[in-house]
Amino acid sequence: MAGAAAGITARDLAGIPSLHTTLLAGAAGGDRPVLWAHTCELAEPWEWMGSGALLLTTGLNIPSEQDRQVEFLTRLARAGLSGMAVGAGMNAPPLTAAALRTADALGFPVLETAYQVPFVLLAQTVADANQRDGFARLAQIMRVYESYRATALSGDSGAGLLERLGRQVGARLYLVDGRTLRSAPGTGEPPAPEELREIVRTLVQGRTGPLPAQTGAAWGDATVLVQPVGTGGRTLLVGVVETGSPDLVVLQHVAAVASLEADRHEAAEERLFQSGSRLLSQLIRGEVDSELAALRSLRELRLGDAPWRIVTTEPAAGAGQAELRRALAARGSGFLLVAADDGLTVLIDGSETGLKVLAEELGSAGRIGASGPVHTLQRIPDAVRQAHWAREASRSGGVPVAVYGTDMPLFLPRTIGEAEAAVDGVLGALVRYDSGHGTELVRSLEVFLDANRSWQEAAARLCIHRQTLAYRMRRVEELTGRDLDRLEHVTEFFLALRTRRLLD
Repeated sequence: MAGAAAGITARDLAGIPSLHTTLLAGAAGGDRPVLWAHTCELAEPWEWMGSGALLLTTGLNIPSEQDRQVEFLTRLARAGLSGMAVGAGMNAPPLTAAALRTADALGFPVLETAYQVPFVLLAQTVADANQRDGFARLAQIMRVYESYRATALSGDSGAGLLERLGRQVGARLYLVDGRTLRSAPGTGEPPAPEELREIVRTLVQGRTGPLPAQTGAAWGDATVLVQPVGTGGRTLLVGVVETGSPDLVVLQHVAAVASLEADRHEAAEERLFQSGSRLLSQLIRGEVDSELAALRSLRELRLGDAPWRIVTTEPAAGAGQAELRRALAARGSGFLLVAADDGLTVLIDGSETGLKVLAEELGSAGRIGASGPVHTLQRIPDAVRQAHWAREASRSGGVPVAVYGTDMPLFLPRTIGEAEAAVDGVLGALVRYDSGHGTELVRSLEVFLDANRSWQEAAARLCIHRQTLAYRMRRVEELTGRDLDRLEHVTEFFLALRTRRLLD
């Protein structure tokens, strides 16, 4: 990204009689190279123009207040622009003395061009002067695309591509996830230093709209440039230029290559995710014929050997499915994920670290239930039941995360085994009677309690006569030895029915 020596400077432009251009302030930076000149009337031109650029403006974007003029010139200088040329007699407010002093102090050239001189004449003069440098830039751009072509032909994963591109353009390059600021999933590139990630975070986070084409900041003696790449703009190309001026034209071509690379990795990650979802669905249904083949698939999906853990979430728990997938992938966590109406089911590493990472990404907006460690793939269906049971414990206990067999649910058995014994002890006789006689005593009891023991409402829901419902409830009392007029017995029925629903 370091540019070659430019063929013209701001002082040169002021010295060409036909341009009728005067250097008003910032003479100390008059010998700064002008790589290109462009008109921009946006309120924050530094977000769209970068190092080596000469801003041409009629003054629509120049504020009239003294303090804001000072800030305006300061931001332009920090972005590395080579200067600003203002059209005289157009829309610019008078530049205040404080603003001109700021330009002098920063060595930021401020030019004024006569009304009759079109901006295109300045732009063409700069282009002609830099034509020689254009050939060197073209060769640099061709090397950028040749590196990507060689990578594609070699069939490697693209790891090291950014390092090769960085050597060619004089910069250190990183592809990072726009949300986590960690290395983009699947790139195999080394992570950006934490200090650099903090600088990027200050540049991109908290913005309400999309990132501009170019965002930059100083980092000691280096310049940090951030650019969204990829189809969705979720990946960021971060460039660190140690010396010299970054050539934004070359950077755009590097960004184009980075976009191709980001899209390729996005597509690969999507294929990996879909394959993992299919495998997890088969494991949950117990449809995997060969455990050996399934274990091999788990390793290919970046999920190692046993133990594993099943985690279930409420439908609205924390981040959305797409965000969760990207966050886990960016953190290097192997996982398989299936989405359903009752929430997400995720297979993760069985360590406490794996559960901690998932809980952090999901947040505390919903309830999370985790199974115990799973040592064989045949136990996955049981682990799903455990995770659902633990999620109910999370909801009952008011805690964000509950682990099966560890976190005791309020008013519920602690494990599935205890739950099955409790259900059988209270409802077992009814279940067996229904099975042997084709009756619906369990369902009738459930509806009766859900209707707050209203005979009329429960009978209407069941589409039976009130006397029929009364007969059924007498049979319930006879078979169970419990009385529906006693609160403790009603409570036992209620908890047993609730537990039975969870088991089902």
